[in-house]
Amino acid sequence: MSVANPRREFIAAVGTGVVGLTVGGCLDTDTADHDLPALVLTWQRDPTTTMTIDWHVDSSGAFVDDPDTLEYRADDAESDWRELSSSSHSFDQYDRRIHRVELTGLEPGTTYEFQVESGSAYRFRTMPVRLDDPLTFAAGGDTDASDWDRIASELLAYDPEFLVIGGDFAYADGGTSHDSLERWHRWLETANQELIDEDGRVVPIVSAIGNHETRNGYYHEATRQLADTDEWREWYAPYFYNVFAFPGHPGYGVLDFGEYLSMPVLDSNHTNTIDGTQTEWLEDVLEERSETTHVIPAYHVPAWPSHREIELDLDQRSQFHWCPLFERADVRFALESHDHTFKRTHPLLEGERDEDGIVYVGDGCMGRPPREADADRWYIDEASGTYNCHIVTIDETKAHVETIRADGGTLDEVSRDVV
Repeated sequence: MSVANPRREFIAAVGTGVVGLTVGGCLDTDTADHDLPALVLTWQRDPTTTMTIDWHVDSSGAFVDDPDTLEYRADDAESDWRELSSSSHSFDQYDRRIHRVELTGLEPGTTYEFQVESGSAYRFRTMPVRLDDPLTFAAGGDTDASDWDRIASELLAYDPEFLVIGGDFAYADGGTSHDSLERWHRWLETANQELIDEDGRVVPIVSAIGNHETRNGYYHEATRQLADTDEWREWYAPYFYNVFAFPGHPGYGVLDFGEYLSMPVLDSNHTNTIDGTQTEWLEDVLEERSETTHVIPAYHVPAWPSHREIELDLDQRSQFHWCPLFERADVRFALESHDHTFKRTHPLLEGERDEDGIVYVGDGCMGRPPREADADRWYIDEASGTYNCHIVTIDETKAHVETIRADGGTLDEVSRDVV
């Protein structure tokens, strides 16, 4: 399928991105040798005025003294440095301490620079309040610990504002063995190498939980064992709840980017059941955001799979409980993972093909070896066993998804008008 690519028109019209990155030269921006074992940025609240920064330290790294302060300022050479002390935590499976600072009261649409004590300089961007220009982010899933650098290194060329990962990060199954620890070490090292651009800008990660974040490693085994307590969830999926500040407990949440984008991030039966409390929460979230221009949910197990059989219990449950809520909220795209393929469905509405329906894109092959896709299913428009990542660009009237291969070339693209 070949369609016009509005992202290229966006870039031709406005330059290289939505929010300009200013390199002020105020700090040493040589970040080729990052001096932190791991650095993870995300949001817990408003992406236009906050940023949560985690850094990991251990006694074998450059920072033997366990630094606990962060300095930051607007990247304009005239702003004063501000210093904040971190909170910190550790957990049994991990050999490092995680320091966390949430910056608040930031200016929207602004580049900031920061450093941990006297370490290397890094940068981040806050999101704009309004969608005056197109905004681009990346999305994928099933990254694996050793192979996901193949696409992570390519997505930076699109200058994404953030990266949505729909579960199954390091394939560590709850982190209960030395091999699991090493998988997370490699995964975080890849993030340090591939999600920080040549000017030191760190791409924030928006994370959804997958089955391989849990001790059982497979969702069916957990169905009758889920307990609704913070302590149990951290025992059952320790890395997910400790490494990623968002969504935090109870394992699902929503990020609102002004009134132009809302991202409900869901738990497809890994530490929370699909039905019940989570679906009730989702219904309220979607009703409260009825005026939001773009609502794009993300979760791990697909409602419309491309490799596994659709008769599986979780597919049917999400179809029954979540898809009608998406349809009522005029969702145009939903982001799915888990099957290790590329997939794009026809627009679907009430279980049938309908041009007014939702396109489900996936299916989580951003590093995990591809599986065979069943492109002949009635609901699938395009599918293949191909490594992939989705580049999503939104403006006030439409959303466009360009799916790229591991070599950066275009695999597929499609646009949807906002209803």
